[in-house]
Amino acid sequence: MDHALRDAEALLAGGIRSVVVENFGDAPFFATAVPPHVSAMMSVIGARIRVDFESLGINVLRNDGHAALGVAAATQADFVRINVFT
Repeated sequence: MDHALRDAEALLAGGIRSVVVENFGDAPFFATAVPPHVSAMMSVIGARIRVDFESLGINVLRNDGHAALGVAAATQADFVRINVFT
């Protein structure tokens, strides 16, 4: 949470108003679906960051589109990014 909030503050200070939250620090990524705690924590972090930005996107790596949609719903995100869908 602290790391994500520091990054968000730096982006805001630089004039950025839209952000994508993703679990990039989870490398190496899971090949299919992420464990439940990843979606839970991304939802907590995303909801907090959402307050300060005009637009929020969610990307759950490696390509867990279902988790991304769940996190997006929980955080009221504006979009999801799914690196490989088909």
